[in-house]
Amino acid sequence: MKVRRSGDSGVFYVESSSKAETQEHTVDLFELVCTCTDYTARCAPRRRINPTFIPHPATDRTACKHICQALLRLGLHTAREWKQQHTNNT
Repeated sequence: MKVRRSGDSGVFYVESSSKAETQEHTVDLFELVCTCTDYTARCAPRRRINPTFIPHPATDRTACKHICQALLRLGLHTAREWKQQHTNNT
C-alpha cells in the first residue's frame, strides 16, 4: 500500500491494490474518514453508534486499513523528525 500526503493538512492519499485493480483513497486524519467502500459501508455506520477508534482488521472496526496505514505513515514520519531534532540538538 502506498501512502502520500495530499498537500492539505491531515489528508493523505492511500493507494490500495487488489488482484483486479488499483484504487486511490483519500483519508482525512482530522476526521478519521476514508473514501473507500469498507469505511463508508461498515466503519462509518459503526462510528455513529460508537466513536471509539477500533482499527482494521477487527470485525467491529470503526477505522479501515487505509486510515490505519495513513496513521502509521504519519507516526513514522513524526518519529524520524523527532530523531533528527534530537540528533541535531546533541
